Amino acid sequence: MKKYLFGLAQAVVCGAVMGAVLLFGGRWSQPAPAMAAGGVPEVIQAKKFQVVDDNGEVLAQLGLSADGTPGIILWDTAGEVRSLYNLDKDGNPALYLSDAAGKMRSVYNLDEDGAPKLGMYDAEGKGRSMYYLDKDGRPALEMCDAAGKVRSLYGLYKDGRPGLNMLDAAGEVRSLYSLNKDGAPALWMADAAGKERGSLQVDKDGDPALFLSDAAEKTRVSLQVGKDGNPALFLSDAAGELRSTYSLNKDGAPKLWMADAAGKGRSMYYLDKDGAPALCMLDAAGELRSLYYLDENGNPALYLNDAAGKTRGVLGTDTDGKYTLMFADTTGKIVWRAR
Repeated sequence: MKKYLFGLAQAVVCGAVMGAVLLFGGRWSQPAPAMAAGGVPEVIQAKKFQVVDDNGEVLAQLGLSADGTPGIILWDTAGEVRSLYNLDKDGNPALYLSDAAGKMRSVYNLDEDGAPKLGMYDAEGKGRSMYYLDKDGRPALEMCDAAGKVRSLYGLYKDGRPGLNMLDAAGEVRSLYSLNKDGAPALWMADAAGKERGSLQVDKDGDPALFLSDAAEKTRVSLQVGKDGNPALFLSDAAGELRSTYSLNKDGAPKLWMADAAGKGRSMYYLDKDGAPALCMLDAAGELRSLYYLDENGNPALYLNDAAGKTRGVLGTDTDGKYTLMFADTTGKIVWRAR
């Protein structure tokens, strides 16, 4: 609703200023009155007071309008109204400021509820900014584009937290920067339909996290820093199931984990405690079926396991450095070897 305040205020201002000038009698030239002789009276009463220059041009006027409301009008030497201060018919004060072209550029007034409001206008007379207190007494700042549409709103929530809203030309909120309820900052981003697509947050412990969502507002990517200070990247499918993580463990070694559609881990690629790479593959039951890694001497080795987790095949090197292929039965007994 607030986005329409500028258009209404602009219409009221333009009408009020021109109407006030007419109601207060306008500006005209007249000879400067002669100074009365004698003492200074304690009270001077009149319906209108005017201040003129040496040529008799009226530069300021204090008086009553046709509806009986008081006001002050100030003109520049070119005859343009530059300022108007008056009370409306309900007794609310308002101050209007105009530029040298006579365009209204600022209005400071109290609304019907007595709340203060400051409006600013561009050279075309279009409302571009308004600073005010809402009905609950909370301050708010609105900024508009050249078409008069609100593009930014900065204010306070009911609990006192600040929030900055940024809107597109269609009036949709596209970004929100605020503090969450525990005081940590958060940046929220939306698409043209107003759906949440991304957020950058800091939790109550100060750890940052980035979340990216699809058009259905399901989180598909998150990048976080854990309690131990190590980063982790999480990837989820359209059903919201976690499918992959890429992270550093407590020792700082990288680890890539992948899961199937049921969320069960099926593969892991990592560096072990000695810095050697290793690749693990698991079946749907979670049994390790394949392990490929480099041994302590830097030689590659491949282990193949059956559904019971027993090693049935090995391709590696012997102590003399020669490659060896071995097959074993279900008891672990080697039944075939080739070098």
